Amino acid sequence: MSSREIVLWLDERWYDALERHIKGESLQDKLEDYLDELCNNLLPDYEYEQYVSERMENTGRVVGAFDIDFDAGTFDALNVTDGWHRFAVRDVRTAAYRADRKSNESPDDRLAKLLEYLHDRELTQPAPSMEMGQTMC
Repeated sequence: MSSREIVLWLDERWYDALERHIKGESLQDKLEDYLDELCNNLLPDYEYEQYVSERMENTGRVVGAFDIDFDAGTFDALNVTDGWHRFAVRDVRTAAYRADRKSNESPDDRLAKLLEYLHDRELTQPAPSMEMGQTMC
């Protein structure tokens, strides 16, 4: 993989102010850490669309496609038989808690409990399309 060099020129006043603000780290280390974190959390649109398409083909390689918008408090899940479904994050959190309380139950039983809890809690807002291209975590 090729790389590129980025040069950042800062006025000495800005550099000193930033160094004082970050305490304990050099400005260069802090910027490198930030860029590493940013790059690690990116999923390009085309890659997201490939995952969604593969999920819809039900090949078995992609077992779920989701879009979580924490600002809006929504959780979208893609079902291969009937498309996208939208739920409130708080409902998904509660469903996961209830389904996972008894760890001795089989994964299929826990999934059934999760889906049962969410059954009548789907939001009626439009769900994302395949072209959405949001970052997945």
